[in-house]
Amino acid sequence: RQVLQVHLSPGLHQLGSVSWQLALCLLFIFTIVYFSIWKGVKTSGKVVWVTATFPYLVLLVLLVRGATLPGAWRGVIFYLKPDWGKLLSTTVWVDAAAQIFFSLGPGDALLTSSVNCLTSFLSGFVIFTVLGYMAEMRQQDVSTVAKD
Repeated sequence: RQVLQVHLSPGLHQLGSVSWQLALCLLFIFTIVYFSIWKGVKTSGKVVWVTATFPYLVLLVLLVRGATLPGAWRGVIFYLKPDWGKLLSTTVWVDAAAQIFFSLGPGDALLTSSVNCLTSFLSGFVIFTVLGYMAEMRQQDVSTVAKD
């Protein structure tokens, strides 16, 4: 809400002024991209290593932080306990197949699919620890908080 400030706009016809925080972040990212490709292919390989591993580092930090919150285990239990009624729905399986299909590209399909699935599984833990905490703070069920 604070980042996009959508609540300050009456609609798409009046978007408001440029947020200086977002403009500064965009300038920072463009500067990083410029200097990462400035020296050519030699340095871009190092940049790929950082950009490929940094999201996993962030996920692990968020997982540790989420796991330390009160009520986080309520979210983890909700995440790991299957809803058999939804698993029988074809929509769930079509969405899962679409995620795997769009993650594939040139290269080892088995490795890419496995990394994608494990990343999604790890991300689920991060998300549902926070949802468990939100449910604990609101004194509601996790399924109610997840719909908000």
